[in-house]
This record gives sequence, C-alpha cells and structure tokens, in this order.
Amino acid sequence: MANMKIIKRSKGGVEYLTASLKDKIQTITQAWFWKIKHASGQEDINLKLGRYKKVFGLSKVVEKFSPKSELTLDSEEFQSLINFIRENYQPFKDGAKQYIPVDETFGAESLENLKAIFENPNKEELLNFIIKNDILPEELFFDLQYHERVKAVKEFEEMLNKT
Repeated sequence: MANMKIIKRSKGGVEYLTASLKDKIQTITQAWFWKIKHASGQEDINLKLGRYKKVFGLSKVVEKFSPKSELTLDSEEFQSLINFIRENYQPFKDGAKQYIPVDETFGAESLENLKAIFENPNKEELLNFIIKNDILPEELFFDLQYHERVKAVKEFEEMLNKT
C-alpha cells in the first residue's frame, strides 16, 4: 500500500509537506514543500532542504534551531532545479561528456541546423565525419536499426492484411 501524503498547515496558514530523505544514527535529512499564497492569487512552491543533528536524551529530538546545513529555494530557483534535473540527470548518469538536451527548449533553429548536417548531399563524407568524430554512440546506431526493422515488419504485416 502506498504511503499517504498529508498536507499540513502552519500556524500562519502556510500549507506544507515534509519528507525524510535519509535518517542516520546521528543526523536526519529532510525536505519541505511550502505553498506561499500571494494577495494577487499567485501561488509559489518553495523547497527547503535541511540536514539536522539528532539530540539524544530521554528520546531522540531533531535539533532544528542549529542545523548542520539548510537551504531554501524560492519558487523560481526550485523550478530551475527541476528543469536542471529533468534535462541533465540521465545524460550525466549515462556518462555523456557533451550533449544537447532535446526537449521543449530545442527550438526550430536547432532542428534546422541538425537537419542541414544530415542533408549533406555527400553521404560518404558525412558518414566519414560521423565515424571519425564518434558522433553516434553504438547504442543509438542499434536503436536506429531496431526502429527500421520494426517499421519494415509493420509494413509487411499491412501488406499481408491487404491480400
């Protein structure tokens, strides 16, 4: 069964959600979402991250007044962080040394430049350039072959269904 998340409200009326990210013997790392409502009707979501010492006595208490480290990102910084992770986590994890994110920021001009490279009329020169500069990783080459084969099988199935 999934953990139910409960949105809480501070004494000042600010809605928030918390999570423990890591709980070690002497420290705990926590995250908070804060929903800040403005008079204009706009709502901002802020993120607060903190690493806190646990104080031992009769019970374990998290010392929130003197954190080991704490960072609060305002709505703009938080959205930028989300975009940074979305665009860069997977290529970084996969070991890419250089890459161009192909997402909503990959505009028409970038697409036209990419098409112009591959529309080079001298295909042998283009292939030599791609091979020499190791532009296509091996897995992309195999993925392209796979998609071409899937397309050929679909076309063949359609031809069989027509007869």
